[in-house]
Amino acid sequence: MALFTDHTRLGEGLGERLPPQVRTLLLFVGLILGSILIAYLTVFVNLVLGVAVLALLVGLPLVWQSFLKPLNALMLAVFTSYFIFIIQRVTGMYDLPTGLVPDIMLVVGMLGILFKQRRVGGASKNVITAIFIVVQVYLMIQVLNPYAFSTVAWFQLALRSIFITICIYVLSVHAFDSVRAVKTFTILCLAMALVAALYGVWQEQVGLPPWDKKWVMSDPTTYKLTFINGKFRKWSILGEVSSFGVIMAYSAVLALILALGPYRLRNRIFLGVGAVIMMISMGYSGTRTATVMIPAGIALYILLTISNRRTLIFTVLAIMTFVVLIYGPIYGPNMSRLRTAFRPSEDASMQVREENRDRIQPYMHSHPFGGGIGTTGPTGRKMHPGHTLAGFPPDSGYMKTVLETGYVGLTLNLLLYFVALTVGVRNYYRVRDPVVKNMYVAYMSSFFAISIGNLTQNTMAYPPADIINICIYVMMFKLITFDENLISSTNETT
Repeated sequence: MALFTDHTRLGEGLGERLPPQVRTLLLFVGLILGSILIAYLTVFVNLVLGVAVLALLVGLPLVWQSFLKPLNALMLAVFTSYFIFIIQRVTGMYDLPTGLVPDIMLVVGMLGILFKQRRVGGASKNVITAIFIVVQVYLMIQVLNPYAFSTVAWFQLALRSIFITICIYVLSVHAFDSVRAVKTFTILCLAMALVAALYGVWQEQVGLPPWDKKWVMSDPTTYKLTFINGKFRKWSILGEVSSFGVIMAYSAVLALILALGPYRLRNRIFLGVGAVIMMISMGYSGTRTATVMIPAGIALYILLTISNRRTLIFTVLAIMTFVVLIYGPIYGPNMSRLRTAFRPSEDASMQVREENRDRIQPYMHSHPFGGGIGTTGPTGRKMHPGHTLAGFPPDSGYMKTVLETGYVGLTLNLLLYFVALTVGVRNYYRVRDPVVKNMYVAYMSSFFAISIGNLTQNTMAYPPADIINICIYVMMFKLITFDENLISSTNETT
């Protein structure tokens, strides 16, 4: 077993024997040669080949880091999730399978755990893990769904999703072994969200760069959804306007609540300013769902911390800001669109969604196990032609779940969300460490916000929130283990 234990040191011996000057020189020479090779291939041979070599040179060290540490794998997966779409736009290769990059990081990280035979106690002895496993098993059983016209969609969509989801969960259990690890992960998530927010502000203030203009003009449907009232909604470096708005709201709630935590003043100011930038950028996306997410997340925070003096001040400021934004003399296409989130009767698209839901309800009631994975929307047209659900726009993440996996699948998913939050709330009131307490309420509030957003958009599936959400499940039962002054579960009044 020594081979497994010492594997992380395989690359250290040579590096330790070489003087620092030699290592620096070799790195410098390698970078120059690699740059020359990439430039030559891109200009004189083939653009795709040049990009492939660049990806190889950059990717191999990242893959190795993913193998070494589970936390590296999670962070690199989140990091690369932010760039999978912008790379397609800049290169003009919209079918480039960049979405595989985060998956590769996660799979390699999982292989690292298996190779080194790491074990973590307690992970399998909690209700969140139990329900998580039940949900994944149910999705596996969906391959036998008699209402699905083909199993191809299950193998292409569900099998990959199940495997990657399990990888994220297992990696999280191993990665979050200290408060420091959770902090590092949080910093990376918020830093990348801030990068996306700043790019969105740049799109709004400076204008769309050529690659973004070319992309939005390449598809009539995308153009129609993006260009409203004579103005483009902004999507930053993410997949489209809705996912951008949702990720900004999700991250803003997290940053805002962390800014109220027990940290240095300069860190709290940075978090607060970052949250404001994210909310401004969210406004540029024109995503109504995101507008509802922020008050939802803040509401949960207020409920959990209502006895805190800082919370009372924050509540007053939040209510005043909300009233000004909704009823104040602030005008513009995006602001008018966002206000309709709180006036659904004035929103024609909401009326269409309600009609669609009423029309499809008989199918929902008669199919407790759903119509099969990948049967709704454009995917249904492609993989299940002729199916009742093929082409039906589910809009809501919950609607998609109930149509494809039935109300049994929806119940299991809702149970997982409910139990995760319940465990989080219980542990929040048991911990004494102010940092752990703040992390609990921040992640619970952001998770609650995105689960509310899932009522009108498929928010839980937007990258990188799909990765972070699974990490939150693990945080709900892991964070409490980092508190040395824990209130005993057998005597919670002490």
